[in-house]
Amino acid sequence: MKNVIIFIKHNIKYIIPLLILIVVIVVCILNINIYKPNQEITTDNFNALNYKDYSGSLTINGETDGFKYQWFYSQNMLTDCQATDLNLIFTSEYDDIIEDSLKSSYYCAYYFPKNLQLNGYPTLTVYISDEELLQDFKLYKFNPIDNIFTEVSIAYNLTDNSHSITYAVKDIDCVYVITANEENQTTVTIEQTTTTEDTTLETSETTIITLDTTKSTLQTTTNTTKSQTINESIEESQTQGTSTSSDIINDNIISNENVAPKRELSNGSQVTQDDYLTDPIPEGQPLPVEPEDITITYDDYYTCYLTIRCDTILDNIESLTSGKEEYVPENGIIYDCQEIIFYEGESAYDVLARETEKNGIQMECSFTPMYNSVYIEGINNLYEFDCGSLSGWVYSVNDWFPNYGCSRYMLSQGDNIVFYYTCDLGQDVGCILGDVS
Repeated sequence: MKNVIIFIKHNIKYIIPLLILIVVIVVCILNINIYKPNQEITTDNFNALNYKDYSGSLTINGETDGFKYQWFYSQNMLTDCQATDLNLIFTSEYDDIIEDSLKSSYYCAYYFPKNLQLNGYPTLTVYISDEELLQDFKLYKFNPIDNIFTEVSIAYNLTDNSHSITYAVKDIDCVYVITANEENQTTVTIEQTTTTEDTTLETSETTIITLDTTKSTLQTTTNTTKSQTINESIEESQTQGTSTSSDIINDNIISNENVAPKRELSNGSQVTQDDYLTDPIPEGQPLPVEPEDITITYDDYYTCYLTIRCDTILDNIESLTSGKEEYVPENGIIYDCQEIIFYEGESAYDVLARETEKNGIQMECSFTPMYNSVYIEGINNLYEFDCGSLSGWVYSVNDWFPNYGCSRYMLSQGDNIVFYYTCDLGQDVGCILGDVS
């Protein structure tokens, strides 16, 4: 004890600053909010200011008038940190015009708080539960000033008796209307423009549906909208007194100019491997893109389908690494087929990473410079070689197994992506030898 006292006396000038530093560090740690990806965050306790340094995915749950909804920011998509109110405001103020124009007996309408700040590029999922409803849903933006309805592109999913729609929120100064599709719709005039597909580029079809009623005009486009331009034209014409709103709308129906992302297709002329050891791509299939050459943009969004399955393990359970049984679902489906949103320039890997992150599914990958691509090592804690020496992950898009990595596969509208766990180098899921994920 005496030696300790002597030591303290001789080193007091060093000990005091050290103690002060320790106290400061402890205080700082106690005041740091540590956020976990799976932390329960609601619209009532969320303040974006607290998340300015948040680097993981961010899920904010809300409920209003019995409707549950979920805001989601993928990694790095929270770009600002302004305080905001994320609660939806449901309204019945426009019931008459909705029923008259959309001819639907099941619908709901909502809008956002005036002080809403998007703080980045969130998606919004609204859940609708009704045991008697089996039809799918549509989403419209409604302008109460001019009575214009514009269809919004959504990802729609039906699981058991639960319905949900997901879309990327861009316009916040309007009323959103969710309606159930019904067979007996008012006759509409359909003007259709179809482009052709040559040997190198994919194109798509644009449909415009116009419905004139005594109260409103219904305009339907796909993927993106131009309602702001229409509204500006109406306001200008009303100021000049030259024509009515209905006349302007009918004269200014703007077709959707943003078709699905285009990608170059193989013409079958390649006979040697490319710089990243990729064998020739079959004619008509998408050529690989290099991630460093692609810029992802959030101006427009599209939808595709994603499934993750490991049912091949069920037939090879005796080869599964001990202790891994708990990670294999009874039906072998880790992520059942869902329609999901993607953005222009994104790859099959991008949507896999986002959806596994969003749904709390473990996923691990690595980048392989030789192939200039991400390699999927494990999903849901099931890794390569966990079910034999020929096991691992492969993927297909539209029933084709690309012979290049999933981060080099650029998506297009409507793509159907499936990640398979194979126990036989892909042979057990229809993949030819040499395909990779």
